[in-house]
Amino acid sequence: MERVHAELGTDIAHQLDVVVALNSFMRHVEGSDFYHQADINDFWQGIAAYLHQSSDAVLVKIADRLHNLQTCSVLTRSYQEQIASAGLHLLAPLVGRLGMGKVKCQVEDYCFQINDPISYQLLQQRCVDLRFQQEIAEVVEELQQVLNELLPGSKIIWRPASLYTVWQDLKPGKWSHLDPTSLRMVDVGSFIVLTQEEMDCYHVLGLLHKRYLPVDGQMRDQIANRRENGYQSLLTQVKHISGNLLRIAIRTTTMDMIAEYGIAAHWWGIAEEFMPHFLVHKKPAEGEIQVFTPKGEMRSLPPGATPLDFAYSIHTDVGHHCVDVLVNGARGDLYQQLQLDDQVEIITGGSECGPIFDWLGHVKTPQAMSRIRHWLSIHRRDEMVERGRALLDRELQALGLDTSDPLVVQLLGKLAQRERLRDVDDLLVALGVERTQPSKLVASLKSMRLKSVRAPYQGEPNVSVQALSPEFDRFSRTFARCCVPVWGDDIVGYRRNDDIIAIHRRDCPQLSHKMQLIQVKWKKMKTEPDCVINIEALNRPGLARDICDIVTMSAIDMPTFSAARRSDGVMADVHVYLGRTTPAQRDRIQKALERVPSVNTVELIYAPLLAASILPSGSLKSSITTRQAAPDNTDISEALRYPNPYGSGIAEGSRFYGREGERERVLGFLRNKTQNVAILLWGQRRIGKTSFVLRLKEQAAGIFLPIYIDLQGLKDASTAMFLHRLMDRISQVFKDKAVDTPQEITVPAHNRLRKDPLAYFDTFMNRIEEITRSYPLVLILDEFQCLNSLREEGATRSAIFNRLRSHSQHGQGIHLILSGGGLLSYLKDQSDIASLFNIAHPEKLSFLESRAAHRLIKDGLSKVGCITDNAITLLLNYTAGHPYYLQLLCSMLHDYAQEDRSVLTSDVVSQRIREWLIVADASRFQHFWEGYDTTSTQRNKLILSALAQLGNATRVVEYDRLFNAIGAAVSEHDLVQSLNDLSELGVLNHHHQANYSVKVDLFARWLHQHYSLNTALKEASRL
Repeated sequence: MERVHAELGTDIAHQLDVVVALNSFMRHVEGSDFYHQADINDFWQGIAAYLHQSSDAVLVKIADRLHNLQTCSVLTRSYQEQIASAGLHLLAPLVGRLGMGKVKCQVEDYCFQINDPISYQLLQQRCVDLRFQQEIAEVVEELQQVLNELLPGSKIIWRPASLYTVWQDLKPGKWSHLDPTSLRMVDVGSFIVLTQEEMDCYHVLGLLHKRYLPVDGQMRDQIANRRENGYQSLLTQVKHISGNLLRIAIRTTTMDMIAEYGIAAHWWGIAEEFMPHFLVHKKPAEGEIQVFTPKGEMRSLPPGATPLDFAYSIHTDVGHHCVDVLVNGARGDLYQQLQLDDQVEIITGGSECGPIFDWLGHVKTPQAMSRIRHWLSIHRRDEMVERGRALLDRELQALGLDTSDPLVVQLLGKLAQRERLRDVDDLLVALGVERTQPSKLVASLKSMRLKSVRAPYQGEPNVSVQALSPEFDRFSRTFARCCVPVWGDDIVGYRRNDDIIAIHRRDCPQLSHKMQLIQVKWKKMKTEPDCVINIEALNRPGLARDICDIVTMSAIDMPTFSAARRSDGVMADVHVYLGRTTPAQRDRIQKALERVPSVNTVELIYAPLLAASILPSGSLKSSITTRQAAPDNTDISEALRYPNPYGSGIAEGSRFYGREGERERVLGFLRNKTQNVAILLWGQRRIGKTSFVLRLKEQAAGIFLPIYIDLQGLKDASTAMFLHRLMDRISQVFKDKAVDTPQEITVPAHNRLRKDPLAYFDTFMNRIEEITRSYPLVLILDEFQCLNSLREEGATRSAIFNRLRSHSQHGQGIHLILSGGGLLSYLKDQSDIASLFNIAHPEKLSFLESRAAHRLIKDGLSKVGCITDNAITLLLNYTAGHPYYLQLLCSMLHDYAQEDRSVLTSDVVSQRIREWLIVADASRFQHFWEGYDTTSTQRNKLILSALAQLGNATRVVEYDRLFNAIGAAVSEHDLVQSLNDLSELGVLNHHHQANYSVKVDLFARWLHQHYSLNTALKEASRL
């Protein structure tokens, strides 16, 4: 050493000293039982010390051990296995934590080749296959061409994963039966996109997600969330047009250098600020236990933690999909308590696996609890709503109340609004997942004077209060209970913390000089003509009573009330005729009705001449009429001659327009006898899917036997009940159509069916098999995503769906039509019914074509007057052919024309629409911005508001201008994703060069008038 010091200098001598000491340390560790966690713990502590002495000396030792792996083939088999074991359990984790990705791949592959040469050779042959390499080269070339348009300096390279990693990612038991040629690109490597600047990475991500369909849940931003070993990348998966999944990592050249070489990257001139930090051994905090992964990575957990806590500490997806566990190499229980120094290996299942509620009682870490609750809130939402409702009912029982009480419903709605939740169901979900305690919720309700709820103001019904400053005019107002101001009192306002202005008398003792008061004045409100409230709801006992109670409590005249059950027996239509009302009264009663259990939609239509006598009485199940009246100057016979043909309900018979192309395509698939294909109808909510499937039912009646089931009526029912309803409908159709059956087709009683539902169903289907060859069945499942909420009773959901798929696919005379609202990618993500989509043809329902929309307008309005061509064009421009808004506006114009008998010119139509926009509330448009959850819904609302506010004369907004306006509240990835989703649904028009506009101009105008960009940004900041 003295000679080395003299000839090579102090620095080299120091390095050599450290290498010699490190060599002794490594031999000691490798000679011990490094499967024991205590020895692995000593190893990490020792390595951390040597790294602080000299990182280059550690790199020299790593190179030495790598060389040993490369040359050990001349040694005996036992020595080779010993070196490979040390490489996998010590060297590979070490270089991984030092960020040396390239060296880690080499170490793993050398060890894999020694331990399992046959598997190694099979995988290697697949990866070097010339055809496979050619496919990869073509994708690289295509990606390079895509990016050259935006970032000419970017570069695409293919980087294979280590064969050991590929082998490990295979599920246990799958490898022995695997054909290596079945491995895909996504299984064996990644496409690396290299850019010059960090910001370019996000531009590339947006560009790729525009060009290719991104895979849900696979995007991770590890530039912002840098790993401890210095690794940084934007990670995503996309679906190529060939059907292949592509794994893509986007990073700068500096990030790539660090990802490949880790702490050795400084040899290539990488600045110290980008380098990974030296390894620091983490000791568990006091009161914690340490457990280890199979690779020796330590996790600190609280005492009493279970394998579930460990799984969620690794990754959220690992926790969601864990099905079993190995503790210290032996099979364990997911609920068992982990002990100090346990080695834990989590076994995961497929996408069909997920958390159950019981897990919440067997986890200790807040992270695990939060992730489980979030998953249950989304994927088991209906179940959690019912659980929360049951818990709240139990707590309210002492007060003699329950959640069906209208007063409780009203207060829960206010409480949900105060907590900034979307609706009462969100409040019940929070109870169901134990995020909120029922006792605390009831205490809040008590504080809101649960037993003494009164309308905010019981005085003059046709007055309101107006803020003198436009800044405060948009806030809701309520009358203070302390001083109870009445018409004519001198009043002022005070803005509360919940952004509601409380109206006080100016001399109210509750006011103080420290409060910032708002100047307000009384405003006499203009009452408007009679109106009709159309309600669509699930048919249930007590529905009519609940709705009547709401209207009666509002102190509004109700001349007529009628309720009718639909022919399917599941849904009901309710019509409530109101006397003269103010906008505030209508808004209050509409919101109260929307909170009634089982009510789906509440639509308000002005109808000055409508009376109960024009309703088709033969269709009514029950009709409650308190008074029928018409104005003195109204000729009832004329009202009867011109009933309003428009409405927001289901368009059947002569009220159905267009969709000829979609109908022909669907019927063409149904007529194809060579291959049975399920039809998946999708699109926006309120686009007319139910009307379309009922039209199909009418048209298919001559060729097939259509079986229509609205699954909203079976929401949260059991699987046995679904099968019973299905068999009952089929049997009933046979009877109605007088189909000759060789034997009597009977449906077992529900109680008997529950014992073995699938066996009874198979027997039933065998009996009708011969009949369906002559009379094919078309099974139409409306709102099919409700199948996911079926409670499993005697049969699993997946077993039932596999039966349906089998009957449909193998030519047994059954065709499936599935109808659901929302994005196609979201509908297909319904994991429980994924098997049905393998045979499904997606058919998107969009807006009406121009000719059909033109006929819809003219056929009805021309009967009560004349409508000019310019007025029709104006309506088409306002609605873009959206059937819901065409029906809505035409209904309003029909009533206006019938009352005034005037020509509907473009000026008249424009004036009426402007008046309607003033009083229209968010319920008319909220389906446009509905997302997967509260965050995505608020994000969509912000984006749509920005587009409405920033739009020019053509309402087109450039992407860069949009991002500059809301980029502080929305990440670019989320913005691009939301724009793609909204464009795919048809809410937005996606113009050339990444420009966007709101498709329905009526909606854009409402946003511009009622929902400013500043308001949207404030709401987004609260998330």
